[in-house]
Amino acid sequence: MRDHPEQVAVLSRESELTYSELSRVTAGIGAALRARGASRDKPIAVYAEPSVSGIAAIVGAVLAGFAYLPVCPSLPRTRVAAQLETAGVEYVIVCGKTLAPLGLHDVVELAVDAGTAEFSGEPGHGAGNVGESLIDPEDPVSVIFTSGSTGTPKGAVVPHRALANRIVWGQQEYPLSPGDRILQHTRYIYDFSAWEIFAALGNGATLVTGPFRHYPDFGELIGVVDEFGVTVAHFVPSVLSGFVKYTGTSLPDSLRLLFSGGESLNRSLAEQVAEMSSAILFNQYGPTETCVDSTFHRYSPTGSGQGLSVPIGEAIAATRTYVLDECLDPATSGELYVGGAGVAHGYIGRAALTAERFLPDPWGESGARMYRTGDLVTRVDSVGLVFVGRIDRQVNVRGVRVELAEVETAMAACPGVSRAVATMTTGDRPHLVAVAEPAHRSVVDGEEVRTFVRGVLPAAFVPDRIFVKDQLPRLATGKIDMAAAARLATELDQVREAEARASVAEEPADGLLAAVLAIWQRFFDAQTIPADADFFDIGGHSLLAVEVVSAVNEELDADIDLAEFFELPTPRSMENLVKGTSRWRSTAH
Repeated sequence: MRDHPEQVAVLSRESELTYSELSRVTAGIGAALRARGASRDKPIAVYAEPSVSGIAAIVGAVLAGFAYLPVCPSLPRTRVAAQLETAGVEYVIVCGKTLAPLGLHDVVELAVDAGTAEFSGEPGHGAGNVGESLIDPEDPVSVIFTSGSTGTPKGAVVPHRALANRIVWGQQEYPLSPGDRILQHTRYIYDFSAWEIFAALGNGATLVTGPFRHYPDFGELIGVVDEFGVTVAHFVPSVLSGFVKYTGTSLPDSLRLLFSGGESLNRSLAEQVAEMSSAILFNQYGPTETCVDSTFHRYSPTGSGQGLSVPIGEAIAATRTYVLDECLDPATSGELYVGGAGVAHGYIGRAALTAERFLPDPWGESGARMYRTGDLVTRVDSVGLVFVGRIDRQVNVRGVRVELAEVETAMAACPGVSRAVATMTTGDRPHLVAVAEPAHRSVVDGEEVRTFVRGVLPAAFVPDRIFVKDQLPRLATGKIDMAAAARLATELDQVREAEARASVAEEPADGLLAAVLAIWQRFFDAQTIPADADFFDIGGHSLLAVEVVSAVNEELDADIDLAEFFELPTPRSMENLVKGTSRWRSTAH
């Protein structure tokens, strides 16, 4: 911060902060936390969406020597409370004027204004030095929660040395400079945001951030990239696909570096990016437990192998990757283990799970550990590691790691439900579906269960469709046949979609409704769609909903919210939502 005092550090459509202003705000945050007696042994929660104030809060906590625990406002309140309790959080920095207070007992809330990033707390007496604290490389820098197979989220404790290694390596491989503008749109609960923030600020670049109205609104993202001349951006492949679709024939000229990670990167998408832009595209891989990225591959049409997906490549600096069989012996194909500087300390408050996933590293230095990723890979001489799949029941939904067991636990907690099985469909539009078995003498329907699950799990964890069957398939032992139940859910989903498409009948429409229907027809590749057709019944899924809402907002100059659309996802309902937005009313004739 001291090297570039007048350089713009953080920039949005609402406000900006120079490096000197950011230094002042973050110092105030650190001083206030110390004055209130915050313990460095407990993380400071940051309740924020991507914003100038959110960045200031995270940087302020870290420079003061605290680990930060990011909390997204879109998470259900019960999940937030569970995470804070597990981590022993005593202080929460709440960012944004419109965010409702958490209202949790024994948690002190401090506020950072969304528009100016001004900290509302007073340092008080005895604040002492408000500058940066002495930090040991093994001190935690973050506690980031991911989905848990037991139904309970697990918080990975990431040390400073892990994040520092990732930033130093990145600066050697693709240097950032004060002339760069890095798009910071990744939610803080996903660890790539840590690279976006600290790599940019550590090298004098400018962060371009939200607030974003309806994330991910592809039209808005493209507008921000164009308006501010963004040079570096990261997207999970599913969001990258939407971004590419909405840019037309070429990506913004300002982009020089593109990163993709969190999901398998389809080769056809990478080829499309290469055709539309001169930006360098990196495919990167790494669980939260190994800090952002463990491997990388620079895509090129001729040097990235021949498979359907782009390789995840070779290990980054100070990182060891092992492909091991069930006996932990080296193999060409097997489970991927990661050792080296990026390995986290473990899971906060979960000693047994830490011991299960973080094993002694027989090829590392004394006391070194390696993380068992659960990912199956193959090592190919010309391109390095190629991702094959999972050995367990973890799936990836738009870049979010989702344990199917956690989804099933939430469904089983719904009154009237005995057991449930979730699965990810295959094909061009994979999505999450589930089938539930009602409790004895109970009557429950799929939408009822889905509404319940939406109240306790993040949006990405909620199945697009939930079916109810009197009895789930059983094995001879009486246990649930998980594979058969997953096939049943997929078959029911296919039948529902086929029935909905077969029932489509032409219905006269004009004006705004006709415009909405035309957009739906384009995305569903259908000649006609009824005005009261349910989006999910006719084959829609969560990511497609994002694309349709983005298209409606852009093409009809509307400002509808994805969550509102989910309440009643029909073309007629969408027409009413468009009519209700101030942007549409101001331009309608």
